[in-house]
Amino acid sequence: SPADPAKSADFARTLADLRAAEYLTDAPTADELKSFGLDVPKHAATLTFTDGRSYTLEVGAARPGKGEAFARLDKGAVFTLPTAATEAF
Repeated sequence: SPADPAKSADFARTLADLRAAEYLTDAPTADELKSFGLDVPKHAATLTFTDGRSYTLEVGAARPGKGEAFARLDKGAVFTLPTAATEAF
């Protein structure tokens, strides 16, 4: 079904404002991905632009002891995002 335009716009603004809290690893191992909850992400969002570019953000587990969640963009480096920023997912 088509996306709600207002909700889509809000979500796009949320994605545009995302900033990594901390970079953890450029080349995560399979064990690291599992410990970060990124072997099977809780959430994933793919943005595709009219020029053909697309980006996929995956959000995994909460980071213990911090208000952050593990994430990665296009199956690359692992970083953390503030939990508040991931609530829109």
